[in-house]
Amino acid sequence: MPLLNFLENQKEMISVYNQDEIIQITSDEAKEIIDKRVPLGKFYLIDGDKYVGIDNSSGDAWTEEFDSYEEMRDWQQGLEDEMEY
Repeated sequence: MPLLNFLENQKEMISVYNQDEIIQITSDEAKEIIDKRVPLGKFYLIDGDKYVGIDNSSGDAWTEEFDSYEEMRDWQQGLEDEMEY
Protein backbone atom coordinates (compact mmCIF):
# COMPACT_ATOMS: atom_id res chain seq x y z
CA MET A 1 0.00 0.00 0.00
CA PRO A 2 2.83 2.54 0.58
CA LEU A 3 3.77 2.33 -3.12
CA LEU A 4 0.20 3.13 -4.16
CA ASN A 5 0.15 6.15 -1.85
CA PHE A 6 3.46 7.33 -3.25
CA LEU A 7 2.24 6.98 -6.84
CA GLU A 8 -0.99 8.79 -6.03
CA ASN A 9 0.98 11.70 -4.58
CA GLN A 10 3.29 11.76 -7.60
CA LYS A 11 0.51 11.58 -10.21
CA GLU A 12 1.37 15.01 -11.64
CA MET A 13 5.04 14.18 -11.83
CA ILE A 14 4.47 11.10 -14.00
CA SER A 15 1.76 12.48 -16.26
CA VAL A 16 2.18 11.78 -19.95
CA TYR A 17 0.63 13.71 -22.83
CA ASN A 18 -0.51 12.06 -26.04
CA GLN A 19 2.79 11.31 -27.79
CA ASP A 20 1.37 12.28 -31.21
CA GLU A 21 0.18 15.69 -30.06
CA ILE A 22 2.51 18.70 -30.00
CA ILE A 23 1.35 21.09 -27.27
CA GLN A 24 1.98 24.85 -27.42
CA ILE A 25 3.38 26.11 -24.10
CA THR A 26 4.68 29.33 -22.58
CA SER A 27 8.36 30.11 -21.95
CA ASP A 28 7.80 29.60 -18.20
CA GLU A 29 6.30 26.16 -18.87
CA ALA A 30 9.24 25.35 -21.17
CA LYS A 31 11.75 26.22 -18.44
CA GLU A 32 9.88 23.97 -16.01
CA ILE A 33 9.82 21.05 -18.47
CA ILE A 34 13.52 21.45 -19.26
CA ASP A 35 14.47 21.74 -15.56
CA LYS A 36 12.25 18.98 -14.17
CA ARG A 37 11.90 16.74 -17.25
CA VAL A 38 8.14 16.40 -16.64
CA PRO A 39 5.56 16.06 -17.98
CA LEU A 40 6.54 13.69 -20.74
CA GLY A 41 5.40 14.68 -24.21
CA LYS A 42 6.14 16.93 -27.18
CA PHE A 43 5.88 20.69 -26.85
CA TYR A 44 6.69 23.94 -28.61
CA LEU A 45 6.72 27.64 -27.98
CA ILE A 46 7.00 30.67 -30.21
CA ASP A 47 9.97 32.89 -29.33
CA GLY A 48 9.89 35.99 -31.52
CA ASP A 49 9.96 34.67 -35.08
CA LYS A 50 11.32 31.23 -34.08
CA TYR A 51 9.61 27.99 -33.10
CA VAL A 52 11.29 26.13 -30.24
CA GLY A 53 10.51 22.42 -30.14
CA ILE A 54 10.91 20.41 -26.94
CA ASP A 55 10.75 16.63 -27.27
CA ASN A 56 10.41 15.34 -23.73
CA SER A 57 8.79 12.06 -24.74
CA SER A 58 11.75 10.15 -23.27
CA GLY A 59 12.37 12.50 -20.33
CA ASP A 60 15.50 14.00 -21.94
CA ALA A 61 13.93 17.35 -22.99
CA TRP A 62 15.64 17.55 -26.40
CA THR A 63 15.33 21.15 -27.59
CA GLU A 64 15.76 22.66 -31.07
CA GLU A 65 14.98 26.02 -32.68
CA PHE A 66 13.29 26.31 -36.10
CA ASP A 67 12.25 28.98 -38.59
CA SER A 68 8.80 27.49 -39.21
CA TYR A 69 6.11 25.44 -37.51
CA GLU A 70 6.40 22.82 -40.27
CA GLU A 71 10.13 22.30 -39.64
CA MET A 72 9.51 21.98 -35.89
CA ARG A 73 6.60 19.56 -36.45
CA ASP A 74 8.66 17.38 -38.80
CA TRP A 75 11.51 17.25 -36.26
CA GLN A 76 9.04 16.27 -33.53
CA GLN A 77 7.71 13.50 -35.79
CA GLY A 78 11.19 12.24 -36.64
CA LEU A 79 11.04 13.41 -40.25
CA GLU A 80 13.96 15.86 -40.16
CA ASP A 81 15.96 13.79 -42.69
CA GLU A 82 13.11 14.09 -45.20
CA MET A 83 12.62 17.86 -44.83
CA GLU A 84 12.87 19.93 -48.01
CA TYR A 85 12.27 23.61 -47.19
